[in-house]
Amino acid sequence: MVISNSFGTGAGKAMIERSRTPATAIDALERISARSRAFAGNAEPALDELLDDPVLAHMLAADGIPLVALKEVIADAQARLRAA
Repeated sequence: MVISNSFGTGAGKAMIERSRTPATAIDALERISARSRAFAGNAEPALDELLDDPVLAHMLAADGIPLVALKEVIADAQARLRAA
């Protein structure tokens, strides 16, 4: 049995397409639904949390971007938005 989800691509679709019985397809849909509930109401981490994330620090370092430079760009954008 092949069931397509509303996303149309990605791991969720692959998970469902691999399902061959209705029971496993329903299980796959429930797992996807559980993950999406984590962001219900647009719950997102605060910008400070993201900037303190070690993964972001490693990504920036790999690209040669100092965290201070990113914070300056963000502060500049925030100031421009406030002035608008």
